[in-house]
Amino acid sequence: MYDIKFYLLVWFLVTLVGFPTILITWLVLLMKKIRAEQELANALETKLQNIDFLQNLIRADSSNEDKQMAFDSFNKYFANFKGLDPKGVDFQKRIRFISDIALLEYFEIDKVSKFSETLGNQNRDFKKDIERAIGGSLKARQKAKK
Repeated sequence: MYDIKFYLLVWFLVTLVGFPTILITWLVLLMKKIRAEQELANALETKLQNIDFLQNLIRADSSNEDKQMAFDSFNKYFANFKGLDPKGVDFQKRIRFISDIALLEYFEIDKVSKFSETLGNQNRDFKKDIERAIGGSLKARQKAKK
């Protein structure tokens, strides 16, 4: 019992069993963290597909990152107006979002005009509505500056 070989054997066996246990535990914790981050990203992606959520992101007190994220999401999910009723609620929400984007000081006038041009080219049937919304917002923006 007082032989050094016995203690070396015990330490070797404890290390042999303990190391894989620690490694497996570490891997399980890492996988949980990755899964939680993926669920959070999926939840945000789902929210970004809601025009009302995007409308809340472009409030004046929102960060510039939120405004840019809302702008990019609009271009990804809502830029195509095909199949929309011009008197419908969804169309009106999109037009309101477009006019609110044009009102923001965060977006330069050049960027807003390029946005208007892009949307107008994608949605030829609604080009006048888009230009009217952006034009009115840019006029209001210029009046507010003065």
